[in-house]
Amino acid sequence: MPKEHAKEKLKVGEAVAYSSTDITAMKWKDKREVSMLSKTHTLDFAETGKVHRKMQTKIMKPPAVIDYNMKMRGVDVGDQILSKFHVMSKYNKAYKKILFYVVDMMALNYYVLYKKLHGKKDRTFHVFKQILAEELLESYFKEDVAKRRFAAPGDLPSRLSG
Repeated sequence: MPKEHAKEKLKVGEAVAYSSTDITAMKWKDKREVSMLSKTHTLDFAETGKVHRKMQTKIMKPPAVIDYNMKMRGVDVGDQILSKFHVMSKYNKAYKKILFYVVDMMALNYYVLYKKLHGKKDRTFHVFKQILAEELLESYFKEDVAKRRFAAPGDLPSRLSG
């Protein structure tokens, strides 16, 4: 990004662009400042098809923002869901953060597939992850409990949930 780009202070709805021969650096402010690099977009404004509730005016945004919102919706939703559970911030080691991020992404993908296949909309991702963990622990420890002679038949890891 150009140095001037960082110094610009914008008001809501304002935008500024710096361009070279093949790339444009744009900065636009809505609720927050949004910085973009694009090879295909210019600093024009386009209608989003929405109307501002208080002012009853059409909402205008740069086409780069509109295209991003249309094409990256699934990634943003996934990041929003995973951001509610800050598992990765607890660890200093990079490999642990990567491992837990991959596990969380697998669980999120499984959750999306589960909702599509079963049509269950009553479960949140948090509840789904908890049920998934309980079922995995139960299936893993069921064999271990059966091997021990002194274990009671109902002695499963679910007893440790309190």
